[in-house]
Amino acid sequence: MGSWDFYCACCGGGFKLWSALPPAEEWARIRKLLEEGSKQEVPRKKDENEEDGEEEEEDEAEDDDEGWLDCSICSHESTDWMKHLRLLGHNPHGKVGRGVFLTGLGYAQDYGSTEVEPGNHPNVLTADGPDVQTYYSAWDGKLQLSVYVNVLSTGDELIDFPLPFHDQCLQMIRRVISGKPDGEISIDTLYDAMGTARGGLGTERDPRPYNNSSLFLNYYQFAGAAREQYWGADRGYEPWYNDPIDIPAISKFLKNLPRAAPPREVKASDPAKDPFAKMPLELLVEIIMQLPQESLLPFFLSSRAARLASQSQWVWKKRILVDMPWMWELDEKKDYPEEVDWHAVYAKLDRLSFPEEWEGLKVSSGYALVFFDTGIILYGD
Repeated sequence: MGSWDFYCACCGGGFKLWSALPPAEEWARIRKLLEEGSKQEVPRKKDENEEDGEEEEEDEAEDDDEGWLDCSICSHESTDWMKHLRLLGHNPHGKVGRGVFLTGLGYAQDYGSTEVEPGNHPNVLTADGPDVQTYYSAWDGKLQLSVYVNVLSTGDELIDFPLPFHDQCLQMIRRVISGKPDGEISIDTLYDAMGTARGGLGTERDPRPYNNSSLFLNYYQFAGAAREQYWGADRGYEPWYNDPIDIPAISKFLKNLPRAAPPREVKASDPAKDPFAKMPLELLVEIIMQLPQESLLPFFLSSRAARLASQSQWVWKKRILVDMPWMWELDEKKDYPEEVDWHAVYAKLDRLSFPEEWEGLKVSSGYALVFFDTGIILYGD
């Protein structure tokens, strides 16, 4: 079988794109083409000892290589975030609470292992801890830990190895749940919630299918990849590999928002025929915020009072933050013109969250959709 890759517990993505982007020399050539806006190939400097036939064969081989990602959408810089991980685990000898810990930054290694900085959490495993060399090792101040795999120790104790997360994924979870860039969350709750989707050993005590590379969650666009032995980046999925936090296109998008047309006149509802007409506006808006997305249109069609409420642009701005909480830049910006069509903004951002509609922003909002539909909802449950 050889080695294997493992995947982020939250988004289902891998931790490296080593062979998916061109090497530095080729990348410089491609970047030059992109900057010049040219489709023509930059002539490659011919080696003095190279025969003409050899050059043609190499050029044909390069043309036939379709393994590289589209460099007009992602780059080494925009995908560098994927290699940085943290581990969320449990230390039975922890000093605080239930023993859950979060490590410092680290990197993925072969055979489902990692090398991470211990960090400063009081429960983190230590180089001289009671389980060192039994379930993990330490070298040069760093911890070497496997992930996901359940190991039976002596007796009936079942050992769960830590869960790996992209550092950016954890930052986004913190931001959305706490409402602050560096806000705190309950790592105990997060560990318990995500841990329920672990793979097992296939025993009577743990009948779940064995899986040592990801959780058993629906990772949407990454659902198939998260079950593969090796992480392979595919052309056509470039926006999913871009940094989900550092998105320059969002700032540009927010500076050019569509303007709203004057609202159409809609007659007020008859309270005898529309029970929602009797409700205070604040309560009606709260219903609109709580309904699942697929229920909004039927609700507006069934209630004139709801349709009237939906004409408020403020309602749609608030709904964006409900359905797309990763768009916190929208809430941070305060100097919007009054005539912004937030309904149109909502529709476009929602459409751009799916792979069929990547043209335009070309941001990783779709990537955010993947892990918010897994991690955040699971955490909320």
